[in-house]
Amino acid sequence: MPVRGRLHHLIFLLDGTGALLSAGLLLMLYTLEVGLPDRVMVFLAGVALVFALYAFGCHFLRPVRWPSFLRLVAVANLLYAISTVGFVLLFYEQTPIPGRIFFFAEAGVLLALASFELRIASNPEK
Repeated sequence: MPVRGRLHHLIFLLDGTGALLSAGLLLMLYTLEVGLPDRVMVFLAGVALVFALYAFGCHFLRPVRWPSFLRLVAVANLLYAISTVGFVLLFYEQTPIPGRIFFFAEAGVLLALASFELRIASNPEK
């Protein structure tokens, strides 16, 4: 099978791994002072874990209508990035510069990934 034919399965694996890494980092940062309230950190980590489970499930189950599943992942990533930026802006004054950098960088990576996922889902035959 050519690489392009497997790309959609690999993108689910990449997304799941990234979400799991994000959840782990958020839980590690939970113990540090990053400026966001504990409930927000736990919420973001929990959502990232749910995203990881969904993406890993898509990778291993290999749904036939994978473009729809990938679009859902991309939209979820967009919403997560927007929510993260929103939380940082809401708690901007109490979020130190390293925390802002981390969360804005995470949002930037998610926006780039979501864009890539939407392109793959829109052109499944290429």
